[in-house]
Amino acid sequence: MLALQPLNIGDFRRDLKDHYEDARRGLPVPVARAHDPGAAMVLDVDRLLEALEPLSFHPEVYRQESQIGVWLPELELYGLGQDAASAEEDLLEEVREYVVEYMSDLDTYHAAPNRRQHYPWVLKAWAAELRGRLADTVLCAAAPG
Repeated sequence: MLALQPLNIGDFRRDLKDHYEDARRGLPVPVARAHDPGAAMVLDVDRLLEALEPLSFHPEVYRQESQIGVWLPELELYGLGQDAASAEEDLLEEVREYVVEYMSDLDTYHAAPNRRQHYPWVLKAWAAELRGRLADTVLCAAAPG
């Protein structure tokens, strides 16, 4: 039965398989420890991407001397290459590295005023990478700047 209150962690562990299946079909599964005012949530990656759909990346392609650059303003990252394809691949690698770096030190990055707003974009990039859709998600709107 669906409840708006989080499951306690013991019940979550006991019925993990069922809760995993619930999450996979799109039902978020909230979980909390006893005496902890917070909660966590297990959610299907595709449903997360669907929820983040309104957030669009807006890459900008530009020429820098003899190289092509792709700037990603949402994460303040760029990639460089001899041609557009290599610049895009460089940008995607920068995004992957940034996602790992950001999530590895989440408290610091999320507390920084110039990085806090990156969080939803980091989540979207991470979820897209998990589904093998990072390039389509990040580069879909690449246009010359």
